[in-house]
Amino acid sequence: MTDTATAPSYKKNKKKRKPKKITQSYLYNAGLFYLQNYTAGTEHFRRVMKRKIDRSLFIHKEPPEADCMKMLDHVIAEFQQLGYLDDRAYTRGMVQSFRNRGLPARTIRMKLKQKGISAELIEKALSEYDEHLETDVSTDLIAAAKFARKKKLGGFDQTVKEDAHDHYGKSLAKFARAGFSYDQASHIMRLSLEELEELLDLAR
Repeated sequence: MTDTATAPSYKKNKKKRKPKKITQSYLYNAGLFYLQNYTAGTEHFRRVMKRKIDRSLFIHKEPPEADCMKMLDHVIAEFQQLGYLDDRAYTRGMVQSFRNRGLPARTIRMKLKQKGISAELIEKALSEYDEHLETDVSTDLIAAAKFARKKKLGGFDQTVKEDAHDHYGKSLAKFARAGFSYDQASHIMRLSLEELEELLDLAR
């Protein structure tokens, strides 16, 4: 049996890779690698790359930060021209993803704003999503039904509750933490499983 107290720690022995000196080709290749693995809007991408620049300058002290940022601006402009950075497409995709996860518009706005997306693009993407559903039912209400299914709340919770009142309050609190209003949450909690399924059918 291996003595865990004396076993080598590979994490401790692993050396941190020294940041490379900033060049335009480095920023291009590093940025391309990032976008091949993660989706990002322009501002979020800029923040990620700025952190790389900061780490590099902490070690190498050159080139001047202003020159590094000019290189980054050039890379960003090139990626936008190539379609690698497309804030409108990114925002539409994120709204679709957030709605599929059962998030309300208020929470979606907050999350996308934190990623540097403009209010105009956010509202347009939300509006396009609503139009795509082609229903008069509130998309937030449909999102609340998705959230209820995911968290097994309301009609999706078929367990026996010893303290129904306390359970109801905790369920409402979960909706509130996700960004839903009291009216939205209480409405969903009143629906039967069949009614919830009918609501979810509107998003299919």
